[in-house]
Amino acid sequence: MYKADYHVHTNYSLDSVTPMEEQIKRAISLGFNEMVITDHHEADPSSQEFHLETNISDYINQFNRLKEQYKNHINLKLGAEIGYEARGRDVLDEFINNNPFEFIICSMHSLNGQDFYSGNFFAGKTKKEAFREYFHAIKECIDNFDNFDVLGHVDFICRYGNYPNTDLDYMDYREVIDEILCQLIRNSKGIEVNTSGLRYGVGHMHPRFDIIKRYKDLGGEIITIGSDAHRPEDIGADYEKGRQLLKEAGFKYFTTYNNRKAKFRKL
Repeated sequence: MYKADYHVHTNYSLDSVTPMEEQIKRAISLGFNEMVITDHHEADPSSQEFHLETNISDYINQFNRLKEQYKNHINLKLGAEIGYEARGRDVLDEFINNNPFEFIICSMHSLNGQDFYSGNFFAGKTKKEAFREYFHAIKECIDNFDNFDVLGHVDFICRYGNYPNTDLDYMDYREVIDEILCQLIRNSKGIEVNTSGLRYGVGHMHPRFDIIKRYKDLGGEIITIGSDAHRPEDIGADYEKGRQLLKEAGFKYFTTYNNRKAKFRKL
């Protein structure tokens, strides 16, 4: 069984203190064949501390050194997780095109300069209003930006919001979610199974099973598996559960990348 963790952070992301080499050693110890380092780069001009470009030379040099050092133990890929904001679209495009990334995750961590983690985005909104705005913003993103490979943690919004119940019912947002999935498929983009939802107490992986199943039923094929690890102990977390989830949804393959070209591997 080929094992590939496609969503991993290091101390080049502000929300991680783990050196890159520690993440790599952990993946090797767990028998992973492949791993992508996908540190954060946010487009929001107000989030300067999440701008990977300030350390991009160090990031690439460190990666290349470790890739060579561990080449006989694991296949390492250079990636990034970009945080999309419409006003930063051109900046993101330039950043991606000017660097030798092999894989790009496009995620949405904030909207109109308001991040979800702090709760500012949810102020004065019902859950349905906030969640619907989030999904329509994702639709705007993929309608106007295509310099990525997979859309990260599609239902990320359900982690946050000061509501009695932050769970997400696919049927409440079916129309816009289906539009998102269909557009991804038309654009030859994919989604990820992000196992971190289990660790964060959401009760499911990102996205929910019914969204993964819907993506498959609509004709979606490109799907990666990622732990979204920020600590060594989370590398490959619930990886086998992610594989089984894909099988239950009807997938026979999962996806890895070579120089941003999808490759399908048997589950």
